[in-house]
Amino acid sequence: MKRPISQNMMDWLKGELHLWKSEGTISETQLESIISQYDSQADAEQKKSTAFYTLISAASILAGAALLLLIGYNWEALNYIAKLGIIFGITITFQGLTMVSRFRWKNTMLSEVFSLLSCISYGSGIWLIAQIFNLNAHYPDGFFWWALGSIPLAFLGQSSLLWFLVIVLEIIWAFTEADANFGSTWLLFGRDTRLPSAAYLMPLLLFPGFIWAYLKDCPKTMALHLIGFACWCLSLWIAWNFQSLALPLLGSIFALYWLAGMAIGIKEKLAFVCSQIGLIATWPMLCIFSFYDFQKEITERIKPEHNHGYAVIDGALIFLVGITVLLIYSRSTFLKIPLKYVSPKE
Repeated sequence: MKRPISQNMMDWLKGELHLWKSEGTISETQLESIISQYDSQADAEQKKSTAFYTLISAASILAGAALLLLIGYNWEALNYIAKLGIIFGITITFQGLTMVSRFRWKNTMLSEVFSLLSCISYGSGIWLIAQIFNLNAHYPDGFFWWALGSIPLAFLGQSSLLWFLVIVLEIIWAFTEADANFGSTWLLFGRDTRLPSAAYLMPLLLFPGFIWAYLKDCPKTMALHLIGFACWCLSLWIAWNFQSLALPLLGSIFALYWLAGMAIGIKEKLAFVCSQIGLIATWPMLCIFSFYDFQKEITERIKPEHNHGYAVIDGALIFLVGITVLLIYSRSTFLKIPLKYVSPKE
C-alpha cells in the first residue's frame, strides 16, 4: 500500500534522493524502491484522469459504431440526398462539438473524444460516398485520404488519441498499397516511375507526427510513429518482393532505434522510448538469427543456383545489427555508461 503525500513533499523527496545517488550514498535500485513507496496527489489524480479518459474514449468509439450500424440498417431505404445529408451532418456536428467543448467549455478531454468521432465519421463518409455514386477507385486510396484528413485534427489536438487512429490508418494503407497492385509500377503524376507500387508518400504522412511528438515531448506518439516507420519499411520490402529479407531488415531498423536512443542527448523521454523499442525488438531478432534453420536458409542462397544478391543483402543487414549491438556494448563498457537506459526524471 503506497503512502499518500503532497506533491511538494514528493518533489522534495525526489530531489534529495537524486542528490544522495549522485554522492554515492544510495544506488539507483534503492532510489526507485524508496520512491515506489509513496504516491503523490498529482500522480493519483493523473491515474484517475487516464482511466476516465480511456473509458470515455472506448465508450465514444462504441457509440459511434452503434450510430453507424443504425444508419447502415436503414441505408438502402434512403435516397442519395438524405445519405449525403447524414454523412456531412454527422461529421460537421462532431467537429462543431469539438470546437465548442475546447474553446467554450474548456474541456480538452471531451474535445479530443468528439474530434475522434469526427475523424471516424469523416473516414466512413469517404467509403459511403464512393458507394452512393458507384465510384470504382483504387481502394487503398481511401485509407490514404482518411489518414491525410485526420492529420490536421491530430496536430491541433492535445493528446496521442488521434495519432493512434492516424498511425493505424497509415499502416493499413501501406500494406494494402503494397498488396493491391502487386507486380505493377508506381505512377507519379501519371508518369511511370518503374518502381514497384508501394506507399512511397508515407514519410510525408509520418513527418507531422514526429514534429508533434518532438514539440509536445510525447513518448507515446513518438513510439507510435517509430512503429509506423518500421511497418512502412516492411511494406516496401513486400512490394519489392523481398519478403525473405524481412527479419534482417526489421532487426537492423530496431537496432538503429536502440543505438539512436542511447546516443541522443536531448529530449530524454523521446530518447528513452526510442531505445526501449529498439532494445525490446532487437533481442528477439538476435535469437531468431541464432537458429540453425535460419542460418541454413541464409547459406542456401550462396549456392550458384540462387540469387546471390539476396545473400549479400542478408549479410549486410545482419552485419549492421551485429555491429550496432557491439557499438552499444563497447560504449557501455569503455565509457562506463550503463547499458540499461535509465528512465528520465519526472
